Amino acid sequence: MHLLPLALLRVGTAAYYDTVLEKKCMALKRQQENAAYVNGICFVALQDVKKVKYVDWPKLQENCRLINGDRGHLAYIPDRAFRTKLFKSGLLNPKKKYYVGARQFPVPPCEDNGGMCKDEDQKMNWFFFDHDNKEIGKVAPELWMDGEPGNQNAIENVAVLER
Repeated sequence: MHLLPLALLRVGTAAYYDTVLEKKCMALKRQQENAAYVNGICFVALQDVKKVKYVDWPKLQENCRLINGDRGHLAYIPDRAFRTKLFKSGLLNPKKKYYVGARQFPVPPCEDNGGMCKDEDQKMNWFFFDHDNKEIGKVAPELWMDGEPGNQNAIENVAVLER
């Protein structure tokens, strides 16, 4: 599966425009990075396309912390309207998938069912996490595609953003 990590740079406040963060974000854009400043937050869709597995999520989270000298983290997408803004900004390619900062924690015990969780168990405990690995919000049910999270090939406990 080819996935791109979507990084979120931390911002001190979203109340001001023309901030240091906005300037850094625009500098990233000029340096051939796919960056957009949306609602006081700098999003960077990293262009390093490679085959990654769900177990690579912690490494991707760590890589986001180092973007342009700022402490960042994988993206927090609070709702469908915000997801739409990101796609409309031109930052995201609707034909690609992007890792986001959502993961399931704690992972429900599914060993009794051969490693497969029941749908209601699989949809429990999904949260977004920041650069310090602290929970910053629950994944809105409206963001899941039909049948997801689904554990089709293996237990899924990290999430990707798709159109």
